[in-house]
Amino acid sequence: MNIKEFILNFIPDKYRNDEEVFRKVRLFVTTCFITSLFSSFYFLTSYMAGMPHVLWAMAFNVIGFLLLPFLLKHDLLPLKVLTNGYILIGTIGVVVTVFYTGGLISTSLPWLAVLPIASLMLINKRSGWIWTIVTYLTISFIGALTLNGFQFADETNQSILIIFNTSNLNGLGVLIFLIALVFENTKNTALQNLDEKNKQLDKEKQRSDELLLNILPAEVMEELKSTGKTRARHYEMVSVIFADFKDFTKVSEKLSPQELVSTIDMYYEIFDNLVGQFGAEKIKTVGDAYICAVGIPLETKDNAIRAVQLSQEILNEVNKLKTASEGNTNVAFDIRIGIHTGPLVAGVVGIKKFAYDIWGDTVNTAARMQESGDTNRINISNTTYELVKDDIKCSYRGKVAAKNKGDIDMYFVE
Repeated sequence: MNIKEFILNFIPDKYRNDEEVFRKVRLFVTTCFITSLFSSFYFLTSYMAGMPHVLWAMAFNVIGFLLLPFLLKHDLLPLKVLTNGYILIGTIGVVVTVFYTGGLISTSLPWLAVLPIASLMLINKRSGWIWTIVTYLTISFIGALTLNGFQFADETNQSILIIFNTSNLNGLGVLIFLIALVFENTKNTALQNLDEKNKQLDKEKQRSDELLLNILPAEVMEELKSTGKTRARHYEMVSVIFADFKDFTKVSEKLSPQELVSTIDMYYEIFDNLVGQFGAEKIKTVGDAYICAVGIPLETKDNAIRAVQLSQEILNEVNKLKTASEGNTNVAFDIRIGIHTGPLVAGVVGIKKFAYDIWGDTVNTAARMQESGDTNRINISNTTYELVKDDIKCSYRGKVAAKNKGDIDMYFVE
């Protein structure tokens, strides 16, 4: 068994759950054994020097310091009682030694100054202050006795005095170094824990940012993070895309809920990837309707062309899935896509469950384009057509009746 295992053997399991408590208990047990070694040395020195009162004081210290860890191990007394008991034992031993080694000239007196520091490390700040006051009063009492002519006994003889004083000074030096070492290790541990927590916070921040980016555009997210709110913005020219699966209700009746969700998720995952590639912004899904827009939150002059190109890629992927499903039991959907370009308002409303959304007649017209379209075709409005006609081939459908809109000029993308 090494020293570390020996120390840990005296610490009950109930003190191991809290890291800070465990650290203090481990330090308490270690300090008990170290000071018992010091006291044992002074016990032998006192015996050799013929110092009976100091001898009994050191015997008291040795027994007391060794007894405390065993009381802790068997959980016979509360930790606070044991730690305060340690300081009390040390104080009694030092005071007796001081009274029989010259009073204020005793080299044992500085040990009193160390005890409040030990109480601060082993217990808490409140105990540290209490034992500091006790030490202050004790030293002041010894000084007052000296001023009033009290003659302190001095059991040390000249032949032993040098050894005794040297031991005291060396012991103080070692103990002060150990205290500083504990503080240094505690500081390093705290810095290391802080660094780990900062890394965890960075990971959590990155994760939360990624989640927010799945809900809000990057620009809106930054505005929300910096100000705590966002403002809705008006855009003069945005191309809105509505994509809707044909006969969705009929097809879904053939699938279990799990199969339906899995199939829809497969399609929407493909759409999401394409939206990212073309710099578009996914707005939302409503049932089997997929809604996205090009030109928000960053305005672009070519948003209509990019919207048509994105729709063509969506249509291509849908056709691929339909071809792949032929001859097997996989379900494939047909799709209708509608596009309209015009002004709208976009932003986040409310204070809970943030959702980036778009409003305006442009959105309604895009929905009518999808409803008035045909299977696996891209139906665009006259406004969108005027913006793409020089780059994309389209065929005029004539004026087509749209719900609540009357007759609208519409075009199929070829």
